[in-house]
Amino acid sequence: MTLEPPKDLEELDALLHRIDVGQDDLAALSDEQREGLKEELSQAWLTKWLGAYHVPVALPEAGVLYRAIASGQKYPHLTDHVREDLLIRFDEEHGEGGPVHWSVFERDDNASAPGGPQPALRRKDSR
Repeated sequence: MTLEPPKDLEELDALLHRIDVGQDDLAALSDEQREGLKEELSQAWLTKWLGAYHVPVALPEAGVLYRAIASGQKYPHLTDHVREDLLIRFDEEHGEGGPVHWSVFERDDNASAPGGPQPALRRKDSR
């Protein structure tokens, strides 16, 4: 079975979910075939569409989206390597290390104790 990856990332995420659950015509595939198909589609999407993915220019918007993608809250069915390459696109646009290192955010080190949750991020201009 050969499928073309959709350009839209939400459509790719939905298609990967359909493959995971074996929906419709995908039900006849074995687990191994499903994994292979997901890998094939993911690699094809990266090759064909990653460069066209729009990274928000506004740092606050980019930071929120970056964290949602990184946590799996947004696009929860992407393969790990698509998720990682997508986050690299954000780093290429705004600098390495994600929102914690982007200039519009600063750490609120009073928000966590040692060994506790990560410090909260807040906009530098919102004191």
